[in-house]
Amino acid sequence: MTSDTDYVKKLLSSQEFDTLLAIDQLRTQMKEKNCFQGFNEGKINHMPSYKYNTGTNEWDSSEKRRPPAWCDRILWRGENIQQTVYRSHPELKDSDHKPVSALFESQVLSIDHKLKRKVYEDVMKKLDKVENELLPQVAIDTTEINFGSVAFKDNNCRVLTLTNIGQSRIRYRFINKPNDINFCKQWLRVTPSTGMIKVKEEITIVFELNFDDPSMVSRFNYGLETLADTLVLSLIGGKDIFITISGDYRLSCFGCSLETLVRLQRPISSMTLREFQEKFGDYKIPKQPDYKERLIDIITESKETANSVVVVDGSLPIPKELFVLIDHLYRNGHVNVNIFQSSGMEQEFLIIRDSLDSSEPNKIANVSEHSVAEALLLFLETLPDSIIPMNFYDRVQRAHKNQSECKQEMCNNSGIDKPLNKLYIGKCRFWFNPFYDCKFFR
Repeated sequence: MTSDTDYVKKLLSSQEFDTLLAIDQLRTQMKEKNCFQGFNEGKINHMPSYKYNTGTNEWDSSEKRRPPAWCDRILWRGENIQQTVYRSHPELKDSDHKPVSALFESQVLSIDHKLKRKVYEDVMKKLDKVENELLPQVAIDTTEINFGSVAFKDNNCRVLTLTNIGQSRIRYRFINKPNDINFCKQWLRVTPSTGMIKVKEEITIVFELNFDDPSMVSRFNYGLETLADTLVLSLIGGKDIFITISGDYRLSCFGCSLETLVRLQRPISSMTLREFQEKFGDYKIPKQPDYKERLIDIITESKETANSVVVVDGSLPIPKELFVLIDHLYRNGHVNVNIFQSSGMEQEFLIIRDSLDSSEPNKIANVSEHSVAEALLLFLETLPDSIIPMNFYDRVQRAHKNQSECKQEMCNNSGIDKPLNKLYIGKCRFWFNPFYDCKFFR
């Protein structure tokens, strides 16, 4: 600002700021687009920030008597920004300048990642269509594979058809997405995943759920994995086709930890994934006499272990699902190794699974012993944690091929305070009674 000092002070005394700002050098240069193009400045309603006698609020009284000026400014630019306060701080007297400050209100975008992913896929599909019209062409009946509601070991499969509508043979294959080691997730099987299609030929690609890995069912139960994936079907020398895979996994006792199963208060089939996860915590489960009374009756058959029966906090000594399977075989006289030599029926396993998940054991009354035995092995195989504690592994490895050593090991460790009489697994407060369980498994 260039003007007579006395004149400036006179205008300031009457707070005629606009008159002085009309000859402000910064605003003049900004209007002429010589500097700070695109920037904004809020309305100035405060005294100039320069020049003062240090330590006071008095204007410069030195020999130079500089005219007061707004030498300290705040400029801003951007969208959805509103300046709410623009002020100086005369109470700060450590300098011949007075500091200035401003407050702003700004709107910030929030990203919906699910919507972003969907938009991204839609855009990619549209760009793919536009950019590859002249490349090898196929007709595909669907790009969305939905398995619907799925439970462990359900034999669900879906198909899509590809037709070569181009002018030459087409080679195709499913390719990995960035940072992935496989083109699809572990729970999915696709056949054929690569091949060739002749002109006007039609092929069928089959999508099947794959539960071969026992750990997968546990990951589905605890929400570590979901039935969702996007596959990339690449036409060699042509475009890529994005195929979305989806489904809803139903909870099952298969894949649950023993600790979880003894805490469940109602059938697992009646629970949602969120409810299931919220059940983890310290609480008592209600008395279930149908299972407990039958279990205690069997335990008390052993005089050697009857005095060691302990039922903690009214909870089941072992998961009712495990007991139902063993009890079914035990009561029907199928306690021998031969029941494990033949495979069970797939349809009967589904009956057993649904019976355990819905806590309706009577549904398996007419199921074959081989199917029950296979279900028992699957139950143990899908446990997320080992049923045998680590400190027992060495002894099990040494004695498992020798019947006399096994018997001696049992006798040495079956007292009331011995490990095989009361076996704590993880954080679960339940035990396996050697008279009942070992009589069955031997």
